[in-house]
Amino acid sequence: MSLSLTFPDGNVKSFDDGVTTKDVASSISISLGKKALAGKLDGKLVDLLAPITADGAIEIITQDSKEALEVLRHTAAFVLADALSQLFPGLRFGQGASTDDGFFYDTDKDNGQVAVTDLEAIKNKMAAIIKAGGKIELASISAADAKRVTRATSSRASSRQTLATQSPATSSATSSTLKKVHCCQI
Repeated sequence: MSLSLTFPDGNVKSFDDGVTTKDVASSISISLGKKALAGKLDGKLVDLLAPITADGAIEIITQDSKEALEVLRHTAAFVLADALSQLFPGLRFGQGASTDDGFFYDTDKDNGQVAVTDLEAIKNKMAAIIKAGGKIELASISAADAKRVTRATSSRASSRQTLATQSPATSSATSSTLKKVHCCQI
């Protein structure tokens, strides 16, 4: 099955159902495929590797795009979660997001909180994760799986941590792939 994507200049091109923004960018030029950070489908930011399954208007987001900083901050939040999980085993995660000023994760741990004095170690761990050059992949879980995990735990924070543990949202110290897990709101 094919779908039609409309580009900012008004041109329309057909692609196979399930094409990704990266595929679309690479079909335009090899260099655009390398520069692509994300896509914008019908005005909404989409992951570079998320399958496109419907017709729509597409834009390729590169480092020169106004949305590039938002994409970078969103990705940095996942790197932060990975660094925190490696530095603080058993840390429970709440909400994490990118904001106009940066990115964050709400966390909880049994023996106190992540402190300002931990920031240097966190920064260094994030730099090491980035330097390792691992891939960041999109992973999705169903709403049913998210509900199952939520029922199996006693609090929202521990539900999210269990969800992250069972659906590899963060890499282990030996993994070179960091997975971004998308699911329904818990």
